[in-house]
Amino acid sequence: MRILSLLVLFLCLNFARPLAQNPDVSITGKLQMDTAYRTIYAENFDRRPKIIDSSLIDANGQFRIELVAESLTFIKLKLDPSNYLILVILPGEQISVASLASALARDPIIQGSPHSLLLHTLSLGARPYEQRMDSLRKQANLVRLTDTTRQESQSGLKEMYDRTEDSLRTFLRTFFEEHPSSPSCLFYSNRLPLDENLPTFSRLDDSLYARYPENAYVRELHYAVTSKRYIQPGMPAPDISAPTPSGDTASLYDLKGSIVLVDFWAAWCGPCRRENPNVVAMYQKYHAKGFDVFGVSLDESKENWLKAIQDDSLTWTHVSDLKKWESTCAMTYSVRSIPFSVLIDRDGRIIARDLRGSALRSKLEEIFGF
Repeated sequence: MRILSLLVLFLCLNFARPLAQNPDVSITGKLQMDTAYRTIYAENFDRRPKIIDSSLIDANGQFRIELVAESLTFIKLKLDPSNYLILVILPGEQISVASLASALARDPIIQGSPHSLLLHTLSLGARPYEQRMDSLRKQANLVRLTDTTRQESQSGLKEMYDRTEDSLRTFLRTFFEEHPSSPSCLFYSNRLPLDENLPTFSRLDDSLYARYPENAYVRELHYAVTSKRYIQPGMPAPDISAPTPSGDTASLYDLKGSIVLVDFWAAWCGPCRRENPNVVAMYQKYHAKGFDVFGVSLDESKENWLKAIQDDSLTWTHVSDLKKWESTCAMTYSVRSIPFSVLIDRDGRIIARDLRGSALRSKLEEIFGF
């Protein structure tokens, strides 16, 4: 997971509490004040971080923060940009934290938040491997800079680094398999290769997505795992259905027996609109031979969607639930950007993904022989 730096320095000691009209989560703490701090902040863990609450730290090192958590929430409890503790919060939790002020995350005592405690346990377990890898990386850089002829030393350091990384991955894999329902795993999911650990990630995804489908990071994992599990060449293409422009419902499986391009696009998507003439040309060339297109729009405006269909002369089957990125069809196919397409054979199996331009033309020429 990417942790973004604080973008704005806040000089005031007291902040408004926009979420705390009816707070259901409290975070109380006791800091050993080995370093002078006056205020502690709660910052949302997001790609656009912002302070959502703060508390003065009293003379005894105590503080209290209150906030609303309607669902799974990640919070940075922060004293400064480099001194923070990540909390994994569920609605209604009453959390207490005790720690050194100079190092919030080094060895905190956390109560009332099981997933925060699991994240700390995970971090503590991974730390020796990460420190060892960092040391080996620095040694290798030093050897490379001071003596480029010492290839044997460089090779030995790389072997030790790889062994340490393998040990870290074994530790992470074991932790994920023992705690598949804990969102704490998300913070280290990028340290374990997805392709090589698909069964582990599939179990993690099944558990987390069933519990927290609204969480952006859970959904990010879900899209990645779903793409690897189901949206690959040779696999059966999942069926999708949605309303047509006339209000009826059309299903992808209605087109079984044809070579079908499932085309995810939107009226507002410039690259999609620029690709449309190529898809039109392919449809006109091969439709009589059994080629069809199932257009799935990620629009919100029905008016704009219908206008784009007409303006671009898109005469094939179209569906949209007008929910943009919340489209059920897009979620089923793990669509994270458009244009995106999936080419399906006559038996409903995936031939290829994301073919556009000359790549689509070449593949259809191969299939139809002209």
